[in-house]
Amino acid sequence: MAKINKNKEIRCLHCNKLLALQNYQTAKFELKCLRCGQVNSVLCRPDYLIFITDPKGRILYINKNVKHFSGYSAKEILGKTPAVWGKQMPLHFYRELWGNILKKKKAVSVMITNRHKNGSIYKVRQNISPILNSRGGVDSFLAVQHLI
Repeated sequence: MAKINKNKEIRCLHCNKLLALQNYQTAKFELKCLRCGQVNSVLCRPDYLIFITDPKGRILYINKNVKHFSGYSAKEILGKTPAVWGKQMPLHFYRELWGNILKKKKAVSVMITNRHKNGSIYKVRQNISPILNSRGGVDSFLAVQHLI
């Protein structure tokens, strides 16, 4: 289990590298440490949608709940951005979001409106955390969504 300190940082148990910036105690996922290569488990609830993107927002990993949440299969989503089911918020929302997670490297928690593959609208609470490399740059983002 990865260690979570008082600053809500998730750090590698093996080499203490920063893995993420927010405490997600609501689902279970694993993060591979880029420094030492060890896999660290983080506990989360199984009914949350969890995905990891590259710094440009392209989805690299998505858990099995994607079909339940969005109606899309992992195959339809991998390599694309969350805009597949998103893009329901105003442009200034996305500018501020990207400014916080990419430029300021801050974890955020936001309410987002999404569109299911069948056309229906649904709302989620989404937590996004930058995953930083050893130089302090953003390697990827970890996002956890739960239905509201």
